[in-house]
Amino acid sequence: MTTFPVQVQQDDNVTPADINANTSVTLYADGHIVVNTSAYEWTDLHGGHVGVVVLLYQNGSPPFWLWTSTPVRYGLDGKWIGTSQITTSFTQTVDPDTMTKVGYVAIKHYNAPNDAFTDIQAWLNGAQQSFSAVASIAKSIASL
Repeated sequence: MTTFPVQVQQDDNVTPADINANTSVTLYADGHIVVNTSAYEWTDLHGGHVGVVVLLYQNGSPPFWLWTSTPVRYGLDGKWIGTSQITTSFTQTVDPDTMTKVGYVAIKHYNAPNDAFTDIQAWLNGAQQSFSAVASIAKSIASL
């Protein structure tokens, strides 16, 4: 019989994103689950994305998978670039039938990169914004 609330914590260095992630989970008897994550990029310029998911298992040999939280993904920049550290939380609810079977709680951090299209689009959007700023300065210099 599981004694509630169940509290677990997981620390990982997620590669190749080079992000350290720490997540704690509290699972209450009514199915309310609270997930708190702190993550930071430890390199100066790299950046990346890390995901976190909570898994519930039933006792057994091997333990039987019951439920997975909705995956949550966080983006971080290198220490010199922008947002290199985040602390955030989310909540979800586990259905009552699943709660009667819970024997284990697991936290999984994973590398969650963008697809190539998203990366290229972000780069193009940034280049367009940067060029617009430079172009307006160049015009004002040229008109002198």
